Amino acid sequence: MKDLEEKTEGHGADIENLDASLKQMSAQIEKLSKSTEGKSFEKVLAETFNSDEFKNGLKDVVEGKRVSYKSEVKTYTGLDSGDLTGTVNLTMPNTQVEADAQKKLVLLGSVPTYTVPQDKAIIMWPEGAFTDQTDYVAEGTASSVASSAALVEKTRAIAKVGAFLPFTRESSTDMSYFLNWAKNEAILAIRNKVDTEMISGAGADGGDNTKKVYGLITSGSTAFNATTAGVNGAIAGAQIFDLLNAIDSQISLGTNDAYQANLILMHPSDFAKYRSLKDANGALLFQNNGGVYSYMGKTVKQTAKLSAGQMIVMDTAALQMYEKLGFEVEIERVASTDSYVMYLRWRGQFVVPANKKKAVIYVSNIETAIAAITGASNTLQMGVIEVSAITAAGAKLSWASSGTGVKYKSSTDNVNWGADIDATSLTLTGLTAATTYTYYIKAFKTGMTDSVASVASFKTTSE
Repeated sequence: MKDLEEKTEGHGADIENLDASLKQMSAQIEKLSKSTEGKSFEKVLAETFNSDEFKNGLKDVVEGKRVSYKSEVKTYTGLDSGDLTGTVNLTMPNTQVEADAQKKLVLLGSVPTYTVPQDKAIIMWPEGAFTDQTDYVAEGTASSVASSAALVEKTRAIAKVGAFLPFTRESSTDMSYFLNWAKNEAILAIRNKVDTEMISGAGADGGDNTKKVYGLITSGSTAFNATTAGVNGAIAGAQIFDLLNAIDSQISLGTNDAYQANLILMHPSDFAKYRSLKDANGALLFQNNGGVYSYMGKTVKQTAKLSAGQMIVMDTAALQMYEKLGFEVEIERVASTDSYVMYLRWRGQFVVPANKKKAVIYVSNIETAIAAITGASNTLQMGVIEVSAITAAGAKLSWASSGTGVKYKSSTDNVNWGADIDATSLTLTGLTAATTYTYYIKAFKTGMTDSVASVASFKTTSE
């Protein structure tokens, strides 16, 4: 006991010196912190050295109660370590995994969705047809032709889209955040696959494809038809906006105005090609509203899930998505190993009822569709003016015919026009010698747009 007291007394001076040193160090650090305001590392050190935990730890070392003491300096976002020198062994875990972004969803999550009970493997929906024979009738007399109604129950097998993800016990315990990230990425990939299949899935009645997703292109749309839209070869110099307007017409006529397009899907290369076009009023074809593009109230989405040249215009209210609630998750251990496999499955089906397919218009090739609605130009074309027989007092102007029944007018200022010219030439007389003249000639015809005037200049000869 006496020996212990002597040892303690022997360390008393050391402890007092340590306290004095710590106070001096704290004062210096506080001064340094104030002189370098904004450098949070010094502030962190000051807090550490002033803490009771740090002081007691060093005291235990001095008194021989422990061999060493380790204090962790905790950091936070914004730590300024730019002025540190020497080797710094400081690991700060960041559980945000950096990776390439996956494709954005186009349809999944933005169409009407219905939940399928977990114990069901087939979906069913009724499709009705009503034949209207409404007409005038005499008092007390029934209509001579009856209206009719029919109902058909349609069914479709649930599709399953899944992936499996191998992992080890070590990754699940030491890096649980990594496993969660990988699982979420797998789920996103599955949803992206479903989203792609909603556009181009090979699902079809009969055969092995009954359990695949029925895509819009293959099973859920109506092909664009210029005749059905009522504009076959009817629009001179047609552009993409004329095609979009024609599609609106086809949807309106095909659904008796029950549906109106609200979404346009096109390939990014086509979007880039047409986005700078302007309409007759000088407005850009696609309006940018905070990064969301639109045309006449329809959202325009770019997606590489379509091929270049393809386009789908639709009313999303015509689409129906059936899904089982949540993903099916199954974990299985690989025999005689420390490895596991996680299985993830989406279960659902996509439907566009037959009577609603007319609200979804598929264009297989935009340029071909534009050509189908393009008619002959209604504007006359004026040929090049040839000048001949130039003399001091006259000259002759000649040009190619602009068509049957076309007449021409001449002007010296492109504003005031002379009498009608029935021929394809004009003989000028009474001109002044050694003088330069400019003449404009334009073509016109009733029911057509006047041509742009052609111009010719010449100088008469000297007498």
